Parts: sequence; C-alpha cells; structure tokens
Amino acid sequence: MRSKKLTIGAALLGAVSFTPVQADVLSWNFTQVSYTRPADGDAQGIAAMVSANFARNWVVEGEVEHAEDDSVSGGQIRQTRYDVGIGRVFPFTDRVSGIASVGLSHVEYTEKLAGDSNSIGFNAAYLKVGIRGRITDRLEADARVGILADDEDTSDLLYEAGVRYHFTHNFALSLGVVGSEGDASIDETLYRIGVRFDLDE
Repeated sequence: MRSKKLTIGAALLGAVSFTPVQADVLSWNFTQVSYTRPADGDAQGIAAMVSANFARNWVVEGEVEHAEDDSVSGGQIRQTRYDVGIGRVFPFTDRVSGIASVGLSHVEYTEKLAGDSNSIGFNAAYLKVGIRGRITDRLEADARVGILADDEDTSDLLYEAGVRYHFTHNFALSLGVVGSEGDASIDETLYRIGVRFDLDE
C-alpha cells in the first residue's frame, strides 16, 4: 500500500506543469538546526534538516529529529525520526514558490521504565504541499500541509509553518511549529527555534 501511494504521489508531481520562473530570492540549498519542545509535556530535543537542488526546480530533503523526556517517574522516553523525500518546486514569482513533496519516514520509540526497556519502530510514507515566500528583504515565511500513512494504512494530518529573519544573505533565525493529528502516530504539536544556513553563493 505504501509503495502504491508513493507511486501515485510521484506521478502527480510529474504531471503538474508550471512555466519555470527563476526564483533567485529563495534558496533551496540550505541546512537548518533547531531546538524543539512540545506544546504539552516536558520533552525536549533537536532537529537537523538539509535541502539541496539536484536538478532545475527539483530538490531532495532530509531531516533527523531526536527528543527525550526525563520527567517520567522512574524512567525515560526517547523518540527519533528520520525523513527523506523528493520535492518539486513551482516558482510563481521571484519571491513566492510552491512545493509538493513525497517521501519516507522512519520512527524509533524507546521507553525505559523501572529497569525495563521497550522499543518499537514503524515506517510511513508522506505527501506534502506548501508555499514559501519572501515578505521583505529580511523576512521569509512558509507553510505546508500533508498526509502521513503507515504500514497498516492508518493516516495522520501533517502541518508545519515557520518564519525566518535573515541577518545576512546566508544566515537566518528560524521560528516554527510542526504537528500531526490522526491514527498513525501520537497527536502532537512541536515548537522550534533554530538557525538556517543558506548554501548558495
């Protein structure tokens, strides 16, 4: 089922056609590191992501996020998520672009309580669409929504949004929120603060 959904998603990306516009203001070659904390609970973690152009208007994206909660009585909870995907960029103007992406996600969850340790892991596929724009010369914003579907054909609604303030052409402060709601994973909302480094000259 997951393979079928990815095939359909890839076909949709290839079928959509827009007149290419060179979006020099927006860089799709970047790396970002963020501190994360949930809206509820005492867990905290770190997320690292990278995006790179590999062809005109095509990008590959990857992200690793690790969080730990030491507030559990007599134990600890850890979660690590790995994402890798491919995206098609649709430049609408030199300051606004859309993006559609498909990819795979792997989550590892470990619970250590009273000396016992239990670990589980699951794989899922995702499809996201979003928009990104430069509001001023220094301020940028983006938002995406999507679907996450796991091996058992359960699904989550995914959402994320963020703003970035560029101190220089290559360096920006990033504030954002990411979340999920549904059956494939635990409902959660995470707040992020981090830094982004654009890799274009």
